[in-house]
Amino acid sequence: MRTTLKAFLTMTAWVVAPLAFAGSMDGTWIVNIDAPTGQSKATLVLTQSGDAITGSYTGQFGEAPVTGTASGNDVTITYHVEMQGVPLEVRYVGKVQGHSFNGKVNVIGFGEGSFKATKQS
Repeated sequence: MRTTLKAFLTMTAWVVAPLAFAGSMDGTWIVNIDAPTGQSKATLVLTQSGDAITGSYTGQFGEAPVTGTASGNDVTITYHVEMQGVPLEVRYVGKVQGHSFNGKVNVIGFGEGSFKATKQS
């Protein structure tokens, strides 16, 4: 019985530890974007409930609602905007570690860049 309980607790720690390590996406994130077209900044205000993320984007494309998912340290955030009458889908895919969120940003069909975001206190 003790061996079974110990094995269960060990397996639970392996599953739960990455989730606890990632931290919450709740809050305001200042995003620095480096793309082939130049550098820009954006603000993401996010709320996380389980693995679902919602919120808002404000930046060079204006404002838009945000949706996304979190799985351990892996986070994907998407929003839809319009620029000069052209609909755009923007997707951030990266890893969160505490107050840092870094990865790739892709304006679907137009190009990819990188981003580094910092959560505001």
